[in-house]
Amino acid sequence: MQREKCMRGINGIFKDKRLSRYSLFIIVTMFFVYIFYFIIKNLNVILAACAGGIASFLGALAPLFIGIVLAYIIDPAVERIDGRFISRIYKNLDDPVKNLKRQKRQRLISTLLTYLIIMAAVIALIFFFATLLVGKIKIESFSQMIESITSYIVSCEHAFKDWVANIPSDVLSEKIAALGDTILKWLSHHFNAQNTINQVTSIGGGIVKFLLGVIVSFWFVMDKAFFVRLWNRFFAAVLPGRGSEVLNKNLKEIDAILSQFVRGILLDTVIIAVLSSIVLSILGLKFAVFIGVFAGLCNVIPYFGPIMGMIPAFVVGLINGGLAGGIVPVIALLVIQQVDGNFIYPKVVGSSTGLHPVTVLLAVVVGGVYGGILGMLIAVPVTGIIKLYVVKLVKYCENRKKKSADDAPRPALRQ
Repeated sequence: MQREKCMRGINGIFKDKRLSRYSLFIIVTMFFVYIFYFIIKNLNVILAACAGGIASFLGALAPLFIGIVLAYIIDPAVERIDGRFISRIYKNLDDPVKNLKRQKRQRLISTLLTYLIIMAAVIALIFFFATLLVGKIKIESFSQMIESITSYIVSCEHAFKDWVANIPSDVLSEKIAALGDTILKWLSHHFNAQNTINQVTSIGGGIVKFLLGVIVSFWFVMDKAFFVRLWNRFFAAVLPGRGSEVLNKNLKEIDAILSQFVRGILLDTVIIAVLSSIVLSILGLKFAVFIGVFAGLCNVIPYFGPIMGMIPAFVVGLINGGLAGGIVPVIALLVIQQVDGNFIYPKVVGSSTGLHPVTVLLAVVVGGVYGGILGMLIAVPVTGIIKLYVVKLVKYCENRKKKSADDAPRPALRQ
């Protein structure tokens, strides 16, 4: 009897539509409140998981990004080879279909020839570096390579300890001694056999991604006309009015700044790396080629990069040859930097961004504070792009002010 009354009460509740809506509203609201509370309570975990997922997704797309960058760098060389050499072999045909096939074949040959030339140049550089290393490092197997690197780092650690112990106590303060102990502990922790194997494995994964990026860049460059046509059709359909034309115009202006800067800075990096490797090898510095390449890569960062490139040269020279052995390579790199700053850099890179040296210095400092090494690398071209639009804004305001002054009514002349 009591059960029947309970069932009648439940049925009455469900028959009352207003009460059902209120009940449903309360249940849904409580559900979302609980979800919101759960998110707030575990915000750190959720953000960490999202960041990890985004990083993993971007890591999977790394070959695509590498391919886009390589295609952007290599495409002008393909265009030059195609325009100056390959286009003279093939002639335009009257049949549009055959002419289109001829253009695709011509583009394929130009792209293949360009990539072969670049591969030959890279192989030549590798052999050039290998000749500098002959007799200094002999590696017969992977395990022997790991053992050689680890034993050398251990020997450097012992040499550094002996050098610190031989310095008089009145010269070396306690803080510098503590700094030396910190450096030794860091070297012992990071440069053991297991970490070296992990680093080599990570480098191997990076090489695989880079090779996939090279393949992607080849298809981007070879089918450039297709991708450009697809780009224009997409934005012409998405953007209203003349939005696609405005976008392409702005991208061309940005490309005018980036293209000269990026290609010039890469060529300057290769030149500095080769010069530094040769000079340090002549001085007899151990691992001269690797230190020279590191100095060339650091040279990409204005002002602070050359200083970063001198640190390994000073440390290796100090450990193996004392204070004089550390100072001489630094002086040699300083001379190379002076030659680069006064002769090579202005010719190769030029005033691609048109920035004042003080502006470049401030841009690099701000980029380093907020973006680390990557921020320092992209600080100069990003500042150049910002300058482009600031100049545009100033010109627009000046023209608008001038137009307002011309349109303003002039006072009537008294008779």
